Amino acid sequence: DAKTYLKRDNINAAIDSCHESLTINPANLETLELLIDLYDNEEKYIETINSVIRVLRIDSDRDELIQLLIRVLFNINDYESVIYLSEYYNNSYIFNFDVNLFYANTLLIKEDYNEALNLFKKLNKYDTNNLEIVNSLISIHMDMNNYNDALKILINNKEKYHRDEKFYYNYAICNAHLGDDKEVI
Repeated sequence: DAKTYLKRDNINAAIDSCHESLTINPANLETLELLIDLYDNEEKYIETINSVIRVLRIDSDRDELIQLLIRVLFNINDYESVIYLSEYYNNSYIFNFDVNLFYANTLLIKEDYNEALNLFKKLNKYDTNNLEIVNSLISIHMDMNNYNDALKILINNKEKYHRDEKFYYNYAICNAHLGDDKEVI
């Protein structure tokens, strides 16, 4: 019934139908997985988390659900849990770019600059064209008063990001701190 409601774009009825099914069989993985998707699409993050945890209690070796859990926890600003689960994930599974991007952003938010810097450098090797990663590297260096290092990254990426307003702002700030007034102007 839930899938029929979903085809009719009646999300609330689909969710209610999933709950009815779970009263009959609380361990029905297919229903729980559908419920996870429904809640996640509706951005009902607490319900998504609870549903993911129910599935992981039944089948704990579901790396895609741990990835989803990390993303959802990041979205609700539960950074301690993101750190804990990301470390668990990295110790238990192969390297995952998205998990480590959430992890690195969390470390940056928590102002753990050295760890964040190391992780963003690793991520940058996997995707050298990711503006978010490059800007994070620059930001960390600037926050740590390493303006020479930030400027090197800016110069190395000038051709790629010369149209980005943030590039010129950071370029001017770095040069100002390094005393190069001509470049600031």
